[in-house]
Amino acid sequence: MTFEVVYECPDGTPFPVEWPDAAMTKHGWRWDQLHNSTPMTPLSQDLSGPKSAGMIEAADHTGHVFLGERIYAHGYIFSRSPDATEKKRRLFKEIAERDVISRMDRLVQLSESSYRPEIDVLTRSLRSWANPDDTADSLMKRFDEIEAIIGRLGELHELTMGLANTAAAQFSRFCDEEFGEDAVRIAEAAIAGLSNESFESADALWQLSRQAQSMPKVAELLRERSAEHFLDEVNGVENGGEFRLLFDEFLDEWGQRNESFNELAFQTWREDPSFVVSTVAAYLDVTDDRSPTAMNRRVAKAREAITAEAEERLADPEKIDAFRLVQRRT
Repeated sequence: MTFEVVYECPDGTPFPVEWPDAAMTKHGWRWDQLHNSTPMTPLSQDLSGPKSAGMIEAADHTGHVFLGERIYAHGYIFSRSPDATEKKRRLFKEIAERDVISRMDRLVQLSESSYRPEIDVLTRSLRSWANPDDTADSLMKRFDEIEAIIGRLGELHELTMGLANTAAAQFSRFCDEEFGEDAVRIAEAAIAGLSNESFESADALWQLSRQAQSMPKVAELLRERSAEHFLDEVNGVENGGEFRLLFDEFLDEWGQRNESFNELAFQTWREDPSFVVSTVAAYLDVTDDRSPTAMNRRVAKAREAITAEAEERLADPEKIDAFRLVQRRT
């Protein structure tokens, strides 16, 4: 038995929804458009379960209230806030306060020395899990290995991002209290321009384009041919073999990425390198002042300027120290 509720879209169009349980109609459900902008395949939905379980496990140990329930509607994830008694909320608050004291000022160190190396190991394990001679039956007999790896990755994600989000919220509150209508402008600019893996991959793509630019026949082929034809023909042009080695080195380092946060059906760059080829081709005629590094430097310079402005406005040495603390944590 299902329970139908007819909602109304912003333009007035009726939007009927069939709920499997009448109690579900009493909650507010949010569509996670950032991580789930397209429908998920059944396998990806199933594998998000162990990841969510890992994130909840870590959240319980660090006092970060996680999502209470997730549902799928036509492949899209919807979630709601958890049910929690006042006693449980107090307990979570106490755990979170202890976690801040224990890890907040060591989070970057912990991430680099412990979390990230483990993530790299787990990612390599995922990449090498299946062998060409495996059968579907043999893979399914050890599919629990995949679930365990994904569950641990979920834990590590929450151990890092849960506290990072707490730090960001503290910084945002500080700016709201001290800078009023300028709070958002200062808070955003004061933490921008820091290096991360997204920037590193973009810079690696840029460097690959500079190497192609120094090889005229390779650059000519990039401009004239589609991604598929370029890869088929590059070994036949001058310096093509050398560039293909550089291209494959890039894929070895960054090729596990794809264009989705959760969806396994999206091919990785290693499986379909057309995105990499087209990006390198687009970068060929871009000037150095528009490179990822150059743009990041400008953003970093703006961060230094906004930090100086914020400290000048604060004036009080104690407030400046407090600003530097929450900015560094963020």
